[in-house]
Amino acid sequence: LFAIQTNNESIKRFTPSSINSFIYCPFKFYLHYVRGLREDETVEESMQANEFGNVFHKTLEQLYSPFLNLEINNTDIENLLSEVMVAVENALKTEYDKYYVNEGENYLFQKVLEELVVKTLKHDMLYAPFRIIALEAEYSQYIDLGDNISVKLFGKFDRIDQKEETTRVIDYKTGKADLATEILPQDLFTNSDHKINLQLLIYNELASANLHSLNVLCGVYPLKKSSDGMQYLAGMNALNEQTRNAFFNQLRDFLKHILFESEFKQTSDYKKCEKCGFKRLCNR
Repeated sequence: LFAIQTNNESIKRFTPSSINSFIYCPFKFYLHYVRGLREDETVEESMQANEFGNVFHKTLEQLYSPFLNLEINNTDIENLLSEVMVAVENALKTEYDKYYVNEGENYLFQKVLEELVVKTLKHDMLYAPFRIIALEAEYSQYIDLGDNISVKLFGKFDRIDQKEETTRVIDYKTGKADLATEILPQDLFTNSDHKINLQLLIYNELASANLHSLNVLCGVYPLKKSSDGMQYLAGMNALNEQTRNAFFNQLRDFLKHILFESEFKQTSDYKKCEKCGFKRLCNR
């Protein structure tokens, strides 16, 4: 989870989720990402919520895959609306198994998904035409921490599209998707409430490094508040060089802190322990 082997060398790998986990509770990070332990499922985020997100992602990927590296317009998206029901059902069968039955709660679950997918497509129609350049794509970047030590920053993007000179990195959110007022909050690396900002700042760094685009917009699409539309990290503007450099320096210092200075202590906020899957190990 935390270290990967490459060319007989162990490389530490960090993702937005793992960094946010450390901010939330260093000991929880240690148990999961260093020791490789799993949380008790009884207090994890509900399986239905996880499956909901997975099925939504699989549906959008299925619908948009034929348009990879092609321009998609309003007519194309309008035609996709008639394919939503079948795409959702196929995604459900993939997520569960081929014996999925569309009855009872499963039927309601499917109808909610269909409605959200349709809303997403209609929202995309407002932005069309655009070119989809990646779906469920993985990107990484090595960060030099000095003293011949490097770590790998890694992220998986739900979708990347381009329109004229603008590259958008889009993350679909089934849960809370609240952005801080400031792009780079002063307590970014100490306050877990800023996890969306941190994720998008990391995505911006990865996209800029891998896609070589000067105008990158990173945003989240909140499924629970789909009527609000996309929420961008810096509005309709790309991050300026000063903000990017400031974040990168803070990120590098924080990764050095995790690797060389942290004692992986338990959080002092006992409220975080109430729903933590490791609370039995902590005796809290």
